[in-house]
Amino acid sequence: MGRGEKFEEKNQKKIDLIINSTGVPGIPQEVVQQLKDLETKMIASDREVRETNERRNDLEGLIYNLRGKLDDALAPFVAPGAVDSLQSSLTKTEDWLYDTFDATKAIYEDKIIELQSIFKPIERLQTEEVGRIEALAKLENMITKLTTIVDSVPEQYNHISKEKFDLLAERISDATTWAREKNSTQNERKRFEEPVVLTKEIEKVYDDLKKFSEDILKEPKPVVSSPPKTSGEDVKTTLETGGEDVNKSSPVKTGAEDTDEGVTPADGSKVMDLD
Repeated sequence: MGRGEKFEEKNQKKIDLIINSTGVPGIPQEVVQQLKDLETKMIASDREVRETNERRNDLEGLIYNLRGKLDDALAPFVAPGAVDSLQSSLTKTEDWLYDTFDATKAIYEDKIIELQSIFKPIERLQTEEVGRIEALAKLENMITKLTTIVDSVPEQYNHISKEKFDLLAERISDATTWAREKNSTQNERKRFEEPVVLTKEIEKVYDDLKKFSEDILKEPKPVVSSPPKTSGEDVKTTLETGGEDVNKSSPVKTGAEDTDEGVTPADGSKVMDLD
């Protein structure tokens, strides 16, 4: 074909070109996959080593933490004869820790669980005492407020019947007696002994008394509606109003309004905060 002549496309056929590389730089696909698998195993192994070291440090920290508490915050909740046994458990675990360097993560975790299970009952006694004191103080505070209401009957409650106040006074007396007896009996026990009353039991008495008192104290005052005006100046004739009474009274409120905070007496007064 001479220069300047156009190439004529005649009887052309396109086929896929297959290229096989041989003797050229590169890594076979199966080798690449083997290297990827090896990398995955190395990453998993590194993670296991890191987590194992973390569990070892956790165990060491737990030993120091429990030993410190045993000499301080937890001391009153440990029976005198149990102190040596607990100290021995900590020392035994500590010796094992410093003599062992090839333990697995699972073994360290088991050691942690073992120590926690030994000290859990003691820590529970401490937690229970704190909660019990707070719950009892909260109950006694509400009893004081309710007693003041029953004894003085503030004006906002003077519409409530004497019978209901007598019922409330009886419930207050029952709660007061129960709290005093439980507290007195509890004070006779050692702090490392099982409590005679639990925090949740005190909270139950508190909740029951609060609900009972609020059901009574939220009773709305009766609303007395004013008689409708019937003078000639106030009532329009049907001819003037097209058959409609312009002085049609709006619905009469009969006691209380529901609000987001509960039932509020119709006179707008609020129930004393009992908490």
